[in-house]
Amino acid sequence: MVARHRPRRNGSSLTQGERNRVLEDLDRIDAAREELDDARTLLITTLHRERHERVRVAFQRFLDAGGVTARDFEAFLDGSKLRGCAKRRGHLRLVADNRRRKTRGSRAGTGPSAA
Repeated sequence: MVARHRPRRNGSSLTQGERNRVLEDLDRIDAAREELDDARTLLITTLHRERHERVRVAFQRFLDAGGVTARDFEAFLDGSKLRGCAKRRGHLRLVADNRRRKTRGSRAGTGPSAA
């Protein structure tokens, strides 16, 4: 009886190079996530110190106004109106992406009416 080669499951058909590229990208994402967690911890520590009550109140107003980035916060502190880019829904911030996208059937001769 001849042993047959059975393909392995879970993407093991990737070449070593493909596998390494994906692993490197995932490692980079993990490192960025850890850096973000560290920065978030520093921000929370700053906001929760007793002597920083004014900072905490200002930051909450900033979030309520839809602020997201450091530049938004700087503009908020300078008295500029923030662009209405972020809406809050519970603990989430929804950021609008108002760029137009091509939709299916947007080219002439395509879509349901082209038949």
